[in-house]
Amino acid sequence: RSIRWFLLITMSAGTHAYLCFTVLALFFADMAGRAWTGLKEDFRFYAASVVAMGCWTLFVWYCCGFFVGRFGGNGNPPFGMYSLNLNAFLNSGGHSLFVPRLPWYGSSQFFESFAYLGVGILVLGMLCIVTVIPKVPKFRLKRRWLPLTLVIAVMTLFSVSNSVTWNNHEIFRIPLLAISQGVLGILYCSCRFIWPLYYLITAYVFASVPRLFRWNWLAVSIAVCCVAVQFV
Repeated sequence: RSIRWFLLITMSAGTHAYLCFTVLALFFADMAGRAWTGLKEDFRFYAASVVAMGCWTLFVWYCCGFFVGRFGGNGNPPFGMYSLNLNAFLNSGGHSLFVPRLPWYGSSQFFESFAYLGVGILVLGMLCIVTVIPKVPKFRLKRRWLPLTLVIAVMTLFSVSNSVTWNNHEIFRIPLLAISQGVLGILYCSCRFIWPLYYLITAYVFASVPRLFRWNWLAVSIAVCCVAVQFV
């Protein structure tokens, strides 16, 4: 497993900074969950793995020329300019025959905030909600997955940023200190950190299809129909 994480972090570090931050966060959550539940190695092994992967990432970034220019300079757009609109999962952006295009807050959100789930995922998601709600009182999240859940929640909040928007309205804005703007400005396209939640929803919805229907042929038929309308 450590080798797989090493290869994944190395490839993401040389490919895309936002992708690398995402992979590092998930790696940290995996190590924290394993250390918390005491899987195989002890806590020192997982702590050393996190430090080693962090140092290795910095080295790969250095080799790729990431550390060029002035830190926190004025060249970056302000943090929150490319934030996630709260309608992102429902906003087809005009790419759907069934779901209308919803407005964005400013032209800067048009491409960066696009995270439309698609008709198929939305339909299956509603079916999942209907069947899952009665089971919520009995649900208990395993301690192994608490760090991962927390990391994805933090990344989702970070994607929304300090400028919370719905359609073409800014609901509220949390003021930031100048030094915070300089540091967070490095990740000014904060909306990209919605990716883990986006793919988690997609994977969970399709994985839940066999449990939604009693007959396998019906589950397969519904899944195929949802995939067929996913991109229309």
